Amino acid sequence: METFDNLPISGVINGLYLAMHGGISHRLTSLEAINKIERRMEPPDDTLLADLLWADPVKDKLASKTNFVDNNERGISVYFGRQPLKALLKKDGLRALVRAHQ
Repeated sequence: METFDNLPISGVINGLYLAMHGGISHRLTSLEAINKIERRMEPPDDTLLADLLWADPVKDKLASKTNFVDNNERGISVYFGRQPLKALLKKDGLRALVRAHQ
């Protein structure tokens, strides 16, 4: 666990792709917010760190209608929709979000 707690939480690849394990949330206001996270700890619930690890995209039918909703399936973080993802990508000049989870 100590090794995992010291790994980078996300990264931007070739200035175009935001890579992470989980996804985005309402707590992710800018890419700079990721750099301010204290990574060397067990991720507390209800934090940006937890969201970057555990947030999931909303199912297809709701993706264009939903911004963020509680992720009751996991019991942690949120589901995110297309609109906030598109807004984040556009704001930071990115092409796509690449997720490792699922």
